[in-house]
Amino acid sequence: MASRAPAKRSLGGSCPFSTAAIEGNIEKGKTVNAATKIKTVASGGPAVWSFKGLLAAQRITKNLKERRTLKRGAERLCVSIVPPQVPAFASQPKQKIQVSSLQKLLEEYLPKKLADVTYEPKLGSELAKDVAEELKQMVKLLVPPRYKVLTFVALAERGQEDLVVVSRGLWDPYADSYISHNYTNSSLFCVACVFTVYCE
Repeated sequence: MASRAPAKRSLGGSCPFSTAAIEGNIEKGKTVNAATKIKTVASGGPAVWSFKGLLAAQRITKNLKERRTLKRGAERLCVSIVPPQVPAFASQPKQKIQVSSLQKLLEEYLPKKLADVTYEPKLGSELAKDVAEELKQMVKLLVPPRYKVLTFVALAERGQEDLVVVSRGLWDPYADSYISHNYTNSSLFCVACVFTVYCE
């Protein structure tokens, strides 16, 4: 009985492996079965690897990774959409504001008031105060009780400038509301904002 050196092959020239790992006293022409492999591994000899076994192990590992990924993805995708509910601490007025009627009032009032007005720097601030006060009185007639009304009017000469009006404050979106409208004529522009805040 002659012993042979293990046959070496490589996958694409990168990783050498033993096709039969025949080291010991296995005769030529005999097939290596599972019992022989187990005996070889148990006796401390080299493990026997086959090309088909490596491909099967690679396939099983890939399938397990895919299953784990799909399972994690399914866990993440289980999102239930809850409709928005009014929190217990939010104000709940008996009557809500009709924003469309206030918007219509604002859109009709500004052109009537400012259509024939020319901008004068000395009278601009007084005109803005008058417009804000008149708007406040008109809106108070349309809002339900327990609402506070705040009006803001920015009025300036029409030129090459741009103006951005920003407001910030504590807000209850279930009860409070606001409207705004821009108006321009040949000599001036006006930005009017009306805030309605519910007070308990």
